[in-house]
Amino acid sequence: MTKPSTFFFALFQITLCLIFSSHADAEVGELQTFSSTGERQSAILLSTHISGEVNGLLARISIDQNFRNDSDQWVNGRYVFPLPENAAVDGLVIQIGDRIIEGVIKEKAEAKRTFENAKKAGKKAGLLEQHRPNLFSISVANIAPHEEVTAKLRFIDRVKYSEDTFSLHLPTTITPRYIPGAEIKSQSELQHDLTQQFEKTNGIQTINTMGWANDTASVPDASAITPPQTYSASDQTNNLFSLALSLNAGIRLSSVTSGTHDIRQQNDISNQVSISLNNLQEPLDRDLVIEWKPLPGAEPKAAMFQEKFNDEYYTLLMVVPPSTDAGLSLPRDITFIIDSSGSMAGESMRQAKLALHEALTFLSPIDHFNIIDFDSSYRPLFGRSLPVSPEHIAQAKTMINQLDADGGTEMMGALEYALQDSTAGENSNSLQQIVFITDGAIGNENELYKLLKSKLGNARLFTVGIGSAPNTYFMNRAAKFGRGTYTYINDVVKVSTKMAVLFKRITHPLMRDLQIDWNQLNTEQYPKRIPDLYSGEPINVIVKSKKPIKRAALTGNMLEAQWQQKVILKKGEANSTNNLNTLWARHKVASIMDNMAGDRGSRELAKPEIIKLGLAHQIVTKFTSFVAVEKKISRPQGIQSKQKNIANLMPKGSTMPIPQTATPSGLLAVFGSFLLLISVVLRRRTPSSLIKGI
Repeated sequence: MTKPSTFFFALFQITLCLIFSSHADAEVGELQTFSSTGERQSAILLSTHISGEVNGLLARISIDQNFRNDSDQWVNGRYVFPLPENAAVDGLVIQIGDRIIEGVIKEKAEAKRTFENAKKAGKKAGLLEQHRPNLFSISVANIAPHEEVTAKLRFIDRVKYSEDTFSLHLPTTITPRYIPGAEIKSQSELQHDLTQQFEKTNGIQTINTMGWANDTASVPDASAITPPQTYSASDQTNNLFSLALSLNAGIRLSSVTSGTHDIRQQNDISNQVSISLNNLQEPLDRDLVIEWKPLPGAEPKAAMFQEKFNDEYYTLLMVVPPSTDAGLSLPRDITFIIDSSGSMAGESMRQAKLALHEALTFLSPIDHFNIIDFDSSYRPLFGRSLPVSPEHIAQAKTMINQLDADGGTEMMGALEYALQDSTAGENSNSLQQIVFITDGAIGNENELYKLLKSKLGNARLFTVGIGSAPNTYFMNRAAKFGRGTYTYINDVVKVSTKMAVLFKRITHPLMRDLQIDWNQLNTEQYPKRIPDLYSGEPINVIVKSKKPIKRAALTGNMLEAQWQQKVILKKGEANSTNNLNTLWARHKVASIMDNMAGDRGSRELAKPEIIKLGLAHQIVTKFTSFVAVEKKISRPQGIQSKQKNIANLMPKGSTMPIPQTATPSGLLAVFGSFLLLISVVLRRRTPSSLIKGI
């Protein structure tokens, strides 16, 4: 007779095979439909065209997202995508053939209701929402069988200038974010809430953003920021983008390059550069970074742009402080934090380990150091920071070589441990520095910001972004709260150069206590408090005033000496430009959000002001969205539209498993039935006397 344990194990294997085989031939995150001939096909194919103009320090970018319904059914599509974290999104247009639907900005809840009403009525509609400053979603309703709908969005961004290099950074996909915390509601509770919502709004369902994760106490909007992801496009035309940028730097250039993509460039007689992709199209699987360098001697020392809007003046000022070769002589206490979670699997882990090995070479005998590795938990190399010595460096190298990427992304414990060490050393003569190497793939950013604000002390936090699609918003903002800098590494070939730049910043004087005198004009400046600056970094501010700004005086402290510089514009010298009011409003919203980081009560108090800014300057914010609705009804009565959540490509070089649903209800239901069967069989086969004794 077969042993009960053997029988149950065999039954368990059969059950799992049935579960997984039923899903084996479906692409993860893809809604599969069937044509009239029975052929399986994807519901929606996505292609993207990025175009725009860069003028001086400003970039005006348009992104056309083309959704093609490649099925015989009516569908609704939702696509979550990244943008630069400082992008001011100020336009949405939906195009169907020759028909154009202009989007309007509304308070977020009102925009959502408008969209859901249109969707239920069978009208074409689009909804553009912000979930993080660098994470947005576009929803398109009622796409007819074999129809194409294009969502055209536009935004303003500021060009970055550092180390004598200008750069434009455009993300194209996301790394799946780790979602910590207990689920707020179960699937049954969510379904009940949906039913209640359906009834209260006269049949209009206003919640339809289920991702692979449920909302949690730490990430209340987890379901909205966890779209499906896939390692491969469904065919040769899906998840690709094309590019057409016009670059007018305003100065003579020595080079225009991209370390992420193979680009083609063409110059005209006015030194304007046209930039496209050499291969015409590329996968949406990694950030696009374009850099341009001025000719030697043409590097800018100061630049000012102005715009008059509604009887007020908006000014963008950039000033480059003088560089210095004077290094810091104080000993440093450096803690390296390295992310070895599952999202780092593949090329990201290789880059991170190489970056940490490289960092060790910059330590000096007067320094102390420690390494903290984390995934689902954290593990320090030493109990406390130890002096730099051959023995300790050898132990560090052994640890680094043994790192393997798996598990969750529990940053909190590792960062808290590092901050406690830094706080303990505040009264020493050492400079307390933390170098944080990660892809930033988390959903609970606000919890980390709150920790930094409360426990940073005199330490400085320097973030190093790793991989093809890091969470740049988190990395930049964490460095901002940590009074440090952000370094992006996307290629092992660049690790040595990038780490050298980082340690140049760490070891060279920073400029503190920066202030700007706007010649006694009444101004509203962002950032309100200029952060500490490191070698190679310019001062960037954007300001609103009642009168045009003609001069400014800047002061600060570099080492023990005071630095000052005046910027005086002669008549006609300021560069007149558009869109500065939009950029100013975006920076003001960011400042408000920074002040309420981790505090939900403050967020509700600030909500009316942010809504007012969003509506006045026509930009998408946490509380305002664009909605576009066609007047006529497209979908015939009696036909329902199927929901399609469009997959992002996984980042190039990643080998992490694709995340599944947070609550695999089908699997749990079958597994629960299996356990129930076991209990019945056990009860029948086990003597009643034994049962009573349990």
